[in-house]
Amino acid sequence: MLGGTPISWLGLLGPYPMIDAGNLPDGIVISGNHQSRIFNLIFSSAWMRGLTIADSSGSAIEMFIGHLELIDCVFRGNSTAANGGALGIYDSYNTSANLVRCTFENNSASGRG
Repeated sequence: MLGGTPISWLGLLGPYPMIDAGNLPDGIVISGNHQSRIFNLIFSSAWMRGLTIADSSGSAIEMFIGHLELIDCVFRGNSTAANGGALGIYDSYNTSANLVRCTFENNSASGRG
């Protein structure tokens, strides 16, 4: 559970994050505890499998310029007063996402997404 500080990754710093919980019986649950977004990815790519990403305040994952690969992930109970309750993917010309077998449950945004 995060205590109000998102996990930030600036891609200029090196290899991109890879989180693989696909072989764990219950995967991994990462909660924003209704205090913060969970991942903030800038100029980066990321690969994640088997995560439940829940209870963020702000986009659960915010992505600026890069590629996001999500496999067998669950987004649950994420909300924001802006855009992108579960995913905020910005700069569509330079940003892409591939989602495989992902589930979205009870996410909301006051803006778009």
